[in-house]
Amino acid sequence: MITLTEIKEIANNILTLNPDPVVQYLIIRNILEYSSNSSTFQESYSNWLNSKHVKEIIGEQKQDGSWGAFHKRWPIRKKLFISSTLSLLSPDHPIISKKWKIWYQILKSSFKNGEFDEQEELKAHKIHTGLSDDIRYLHINSKYHIELLSSRNDLIEPNLQSKYIRWLWNQKSGIMYLSIPLQLDWNKFSWTQYDRGLRSLEIVSRMKKGTRIDEIDQLIQLLWNKKDELGFWDFGPKNSKSIWFPLSDNWRKLKNRKIDWTTRLLHLFKQRISY
Repeated sequence: MITLTEIKEIANNILTLNPDPVVQYLIIRNILEYSSNSSTFQESYSNWLNSKHVKEIIGEQKQDGSWGAFHKRWPIRKKLFISSTLSLLSPDHPIISKKWKIWYQILKSSFKNGEFDEQEELKAHKIHTGLSDDIRYLHINSKYHIELLSSRNDLIEPNLQSKYIRWLWNQKSGIMYLSIPLQLDWNKFSWTQYDRGLRSLEIVSRMKKGTRIDEIDQLIQLLWNKKDELGFWDFGPKNSKSIWFPLSDNWRKLKNRKIDWTTRLLHLFKQRISY
């Protein structure tokens, strides 16, 4: 059984290594949960704002406030993608509410007969999105749907959540856009599979209420047991398409790579045990 005390102990060990600003801020804010009024939090936040990665992101922003074209040809998909991303940053934002309700109704209709029914999903789309045939990239097994729906998981009935997660777990092709079946043998994963597999597990683990699935708990424990003798994790070089990495300014030092992987795993463990 993984405990919050163990998670925080490893997080504090990372801080003793004087990590780069992004890592430090994520640990202080999300793992150790310092008060936003504390001097420690304020200092780490200031360092984060002035960090290399944050400056690069801000520098790429266009004059209209966007970060480039994003599925402009697909209005419904664009709204889903934007709502999903916003839900990660501010799950209570009022802009999300209308979009969340639409996808919740589609989810609920898709499982109205007890199990997932593709025809019911298609019927629900006709009612709520106006699409009657081509719903490619808009099936409820995509990472965008799960991110958006899980942002307000307390509003989803526990039984429905449980069926949804069980269905996602059994997807032979994995979660759409990530394509790593969760039920595979993770002991045989390459470093690129670990990155996408962890992303899938992170998304699924955002669903909390009524979703204790033994296979997920066993997988979480397997990952916990993969830490080294110092209590750190390292699954190899980063995936070039990873949205997580790098957190540190660079990975030229093996220490930074281990710190980044460990920070990511600690987020997952804390997320999973916090209910």
